Amino acid sequence: EIEKFFRQRYYPVVKDWLSTTPGVVETLQRCAEFDRAHYGQSAITEEPDRYVMRKDPCGSGGRLRRTRSVGTTKKAYPWSWSKSGVPYYCTHCCVFWELVPIELRGYPIRISIPGDKPEDPCINYFYKKPELIPEEFFTQIGKTKKIK
Repeated sequence: EIEKFFRQRYYPVVKDWLSTTPGVVETLQRCAEFDRAHYGQSAITEEPDRYVMRKDPCGSGGRLRRTRSVGTTKKAYPWSWSKSGVPYYCTHCCVFWELVPIELRGYPIRISIPGDKPEDPCINYFYKKPELIPEEFFTQIGKTKKIK
């Protein structure tokens, strides 16, 4: 039911995002503004193949994890990055930024690496070109990379 709920909630949002955000730099900028609006603390670095946003904490699930007790997945699901123990709230990032975009256009908007513990930062990868995204980021959510 968690995945179903998030899909219903975010499918139209992702469709709109993909039609109104032309590229990776604009996506990075919008995501930084989202985090700032949620009082998150972000640092952005550039690597040859991607931009890395380090959120400590992320203004959404990360801050929630640090201030409240949250429910977590009891087993691994594709929508929890094939990990157990992921806060249910944080799994919306997998559905929103990864699963639905892959289904709509073949690759994610951004890759999320949630921290294992509440005090860990959340990391987001924004790849400069879809073909640079490693296969593992598709397989961990039950998808196949079709862009080579």
